[in-house]
Amino acid sequence: MNQPDNTDLRILNALPKTGTLTPVFQALGHLGIEPGELGDRLELLAGRRLIRVEGLGGPFAMGMTLPNGIYRLGLTPEGRQFLTK
Repeated sequence: MNQPDNTDLRILNALPKTGTLTPVFQALGHLGIEPGELGDRLELLAGRRLIRVEGLGGPFAMGMTLPNGIYRLGLTPEGRQFLTK
């Protein structure tokens, strides 16, 4: 598993440390990451269990992207622990 890079770390650090699910663009809109790239990175971070994402239709499912449904996201306990290393 590759370690998160600087862009991934910017995403993780932008999320509330409480684990609260937050609307994607409210949390990450100011980072200036293209929506396609952001969707891909969110899927990878979710696959690594560093973030939890929820779509308009329910919990995260592989293949969910920004255009087709990622709505809210937040750090997982593993994500919070990763940031404190």
